[in-house]
Amino acid sequence: MATIQAQPDGASYALHARLRIKGDRMRLDVHLKDRKEQRLWRGKYDGRMDDAFDWQDRTSADIADRIYALIIERELGRVNALAPQDRTWRDWVLRATSSSFADRASLARAVEDLRHAIALSPTSSLPYEVFLALSATAGSQGFTDLLADIQPEMPQAFEKAEELGGAASSSRVIRAYGAYVRDGDVAKARADIATFMRDMPFDPNALICAGFIYQFTGQPTQGLACFDRFLSFARFNNLAVAAISGKGSCLIQLGRFEEGLDFSEQAIAAVPGYTAAHRWRIAALAQLGRDAEARAALEEHRAILPDATIASVRSGSRYVDTPGTEYYFEGLRRAGMPES
Repeated sequence: MATIQAQPDGASYALHARLRIKGDRMRLDVHLKDRKEQRLWRGKYDGRMDDAFDWQDRTSADIADRIYALIIERELGRVNALAPQDRTWRDWVLRATSSSFADRASLARAVEDLRHAIALSPTSSLPYEVFLALSATAGSQGFTDLLADIQPEMPQAFEKAEELGGAASSSRVIRAYGAYVRDGDVAKARADIATFMRDMPFDPNALICAGFIYQFTGQPTQGLACFDRFLSFARFNNLAVAAISGKGSCLIQLGRFEEGLDFSEQAIAAVPGYTAAHRWRIAALAQLGRDAEARAALEEHRAILPDATIASVRSGSRYVDTPGTEYYFEGLRRAGMPES
């Protein structure tokens, strides 16, 4: 029997684990407690020695997923209970990064939260980095009004993220994503994500940013692998709905329209205002020959984003012309989206 406890000095939460082995059977008991020793969660995992390595991977992913969701929920409750003037810059960033970033309302709220964070701590890199990610996401979603509102702040955000974040892994990932959406430099983006996948193969930010860059640049197989890996251990992450939509888009680029449609609809069910998921759903329906449904889906999209065109969608995400992206744009055309 082995017992492990993880609680760095000053931490608000402690993870306790006890592993028992009898013959070829294993049982892992895991408890999450707060600093007052109140038990917040318990997990029990059974396995067998002949499956030990795969069991370890499955178990660690499930534990990480569940305690992440629980801790974020508790911390958000604490932050939201505070009066705005009592929140720290980290509290404001936590509010911002708990957003799905998948619809106009969540993006707009996150922008305001980040403005508070930057005002309180103008020498911290993280608020600027998240600001870059929000800008790129607003552009790819097609929310040009929101993008116009934050555009004047973007040069400073890039400058400060570069100056203050430096070589930190999360800073490099987000800056690369923002730079691709801004500049469209495909060669540089592909070189950047090759580095991320080598250096940070299980970093959620690296996986989500790399997945979308792969999608935009016409590499759906690699993008699908990133989104699958993200969802294998980060199902309760605030960006999980983006990974679900991204997976659907990559499947559609690969010509797997039924599967892609299913994931696009899952993303819309989670966030009804998710414009990118709506567009991939439209494309999948059109490619499946379900033209009436595709036209109806386009009307749903127009209710959220009435002025979207093929040209605006293409420029918002810097799509590269490939057979996979042609499935997308041809599907949108067949449904009735105008060229410009």
